[in-house]
Amino acid sequence: MSVAYVAPRSFGSFLAELRRQRGFSQKTLARRAGIAASTLSEIENRRRIPPPQRAVIALGLALKATPEEQKRLISLADEARAGIGLRVGPKIPPHVAQLLRDLAVLGNRLSPAEARLLHLRAKELSMK
Repeated sequence: MSVAYVAPRSFGSFLAELRRQRGFSQKTLARRAGIAASTLSEIENRRRIPPPQRAVIALGLALKATPEEQKRLISLADEARAGIGLRVGPKIPPHVAQLLRDLAVLGNRLSPAEARLLHLRAKELSMK
């Protein structure tokens, strides 16, 4: 029985997967890409938004990512940065933090009227 591969949704989880596949520690990858290991940890754990595109490219180069992997890293980083302005506290569970980021990205794609309707519907659901 074969199992289909499902690509990770977040930039951080995809980056962590590539790093583990290559056998790098966070410290090694961070040094090779020219970023702090603590920053890499926060990115992988979805506590920090992806870095600017030049740093994403540096991470891909340090990982020796294939062109498809590099495109995926850039695409996921761009999606995540679309929700810039949303700060998630360290006590928020990762699945809730990802939901909040997804909503921020979606909010940037909606008209003000659509965003208000979504906000009202979310309030209704939260009161049940």
